[in-house]
Amino acid sequence: MNNLEQCSDSAAVQLQTTIYPGVGHDSWTATYDLSAGHDIYAWMLGHRNK
Repeated sequence: MNNLEQCSDSAAVQLQTTIYPGVGHDSWTATYDLSAGHDIYAWMLGHRNK
């Protein structure tokens, strides 16, 4: 995160880190079944490659 914040790209991007306690490496399940309360699909579809 710190390295990304240091990038000199002129396009401002809001960075966010989400840590799910007690899931180890299985953050995918809570992310993609939306049970974590974050809509990953809306976030992904809200970005476009120019």
